[in-house]
Amino acid sequence: MKESSLATVNALQSLSVNELTLPDIAENDYHLLTNITNALGVPREIIASDDEIRDAWNILPKHIAKIPEKYRSPLLAKMCIALRVGLFDGAINYAWNTAIFSLRDKMIDFGLTVASQILEKELTDGKINDITDSELLKCCVELSLISEAGYFSLSQCREIRNNYSAAHPVDGLNSIDDSEVINFISRCARYAFNKDNDPQGVDIKVFWKILKEGRLGEEQEKHWVEQIKKTNDKQRDFILTTLHGIYCDKASNEETRLNCIGICTREPQNLTPKVLSNLINQHHDYVGKGEEDKQVASRGYFEKLGCLHLLSLREQHSIFSKALNRLKTVHESMDNFYNEPPFAERLLELSQQTALPESIIHEFVETIITCAIGNEYGTSTVALPFYTKLIAGFKQREIQIMLELPKNSPIVSSRLKYHDRCKIKFREMIEILSADSIPSSSKKIYDDLLSGRFR
Repeated sequence: MKESSLATVNALQSLSVNELTLPDIAENDYHLLTNITNALGVPREIIASDDEIRDAWNILPKHIAKIPEKYRSPLLAKMCIALRVGLFDGAINYAWNTAIFSLRDKMIDFGLTVASQILEKELTDGKINDITDSELLKCCVELSLISEAGYFSLSQCREIRNNYSAAHPVDGLNSIDDSEVINFISRCARYAFNKDNDPQGVDIKVFWKILKEGRLGEEQEKHWVEQIKKTNDKQRDFILTTLHGIYCDKASNEETRLNCIGICTREPQNLTPKVLSNLINQHHDYVGKGEEDKQVASRGYFEKLGCLHLLSLREQHSIFSKALNRLKTVHESMDNFYNEPPFAERLLELSQQTALPESIIHEFVETIITCAIGNEYGTSTVALPFYTKLIAGFKQREIQIMLELPKNSPIVSSRLKYHDRCKIKFREMIEILSADSIPSSSKKIYDDLLSGRFR
């Protein structure tokens, strides 16, 4: 028996994952177990039967092969030896302790400093060894180091270990059969040792420091985006929500703000429904507290993310109204032909993010047409393509308003009346419209304007 136990230890320590082979059971091994129990005057049934031992032993290598060589330790060897002599309750205890070592290593590899930040509890090299198995499982699932299924399965293993293993022995016959011990080992091997998809934590303190030190280079930005992508959902959500808060903080400089928006927009799939919900809630907190500076910054943040549609209609109206007023101010100022393009481009970008609030449609159409037809001196050549795209995207309601501007808009009416070039330009804008998109109630006006009959 001593020689076969030594062979088990050697097999575990010397063979690779795919080569694992445990020694065969000799017939005299079974006789030895019977002789020992007889000598002590206890029933042979206090340990597993010969058939159960043989069945469990034959299938054991398949499950040990899933355990990394790092954990093929004396502890795992003791598990094998306990199983081989029918002490299934002891094998369970050794298997569980080996699994706990692996879970602690998962936490350490993730980063105890980072884990402490996410879980809001102090975790150091000393304290990680002191937390209970139950608490360790909860920490691992919160950090996505084990899945929900893994947490459920390992929690069941913990209950079995606490109630039926050698760690808390009970009087009576062996209560764990071969199927149960193999199932226990299989669950531990499957969920406690697999590290292929373990997330890597982001050291948040280091990240915030670098974020605020200056403008990130492209490679730096890519690095941190990749780190955020690799971390667990809870930390990722926290980071992306906090970036919004830093951006909206008036104490943040422009470089820090550019870093925040750069990180968020480089990997759009990180903006999960949960993250967007957090951003909306944070924005509404600013509104509720009357923090106007943060509200304005937050609206800009949503705009840069291409998420204006998530804001209320009132806030969307405010954003469009400010953009339109800035374009009108530039249009009516000196050097408008040179200054209009960026404002026209921004308006186009806004219109592509969300449907226009009903309350802003008339102002939107009137401003675009006013700028597009220009004045007696001309139209901004560089801005014109943006106006053309905006007009091409007009829906029936906007088309109806556009066709009625010669009658309803004093400024458009005046320019058409006194400047022939404005009439020509207005007709060119009408020709952009698809005839199939003209509302039936506006067909007559449309035909008149195309024919040059201005009222």
